[in-house]
Amino acid sequence: MRPLPAPAALAMVVLGGVAAAAQGAINAELGERAGNPVLGAVVNNLGGSLLVAIGLLAVPSMRAGLAEGHRVDPAEDDHGQRGGGRQRPHSRQ
Repeated sequence: MRPLPAPAALAMVVLGGVAAAAQGAINAELGERAGNPVLGAVVNNLGGSLLVAIGLLAVPSMRAGLAEGHRVDPAEDDHGQRGGGRQRPHSRQ
């Protein structure tokens, strides 16, 4: 996969920040209308989870990533080493 150009990466970061701020405002509005801030947050987070689930179904690369996650060997650490990353001492001859 090729790297994202710097202007596109910057735009994505800015849009992510705007989306995070908007989510807070939406949570507050939903909480006010529902009369319960926790209910507003739950509804908002369920909506976000639904969007992620739709993305998993609709975007082939997301499905491939999900399938790849199931193929990870639990005996390997993050670096692909067996035994939780512990290295055995070298034998000296």
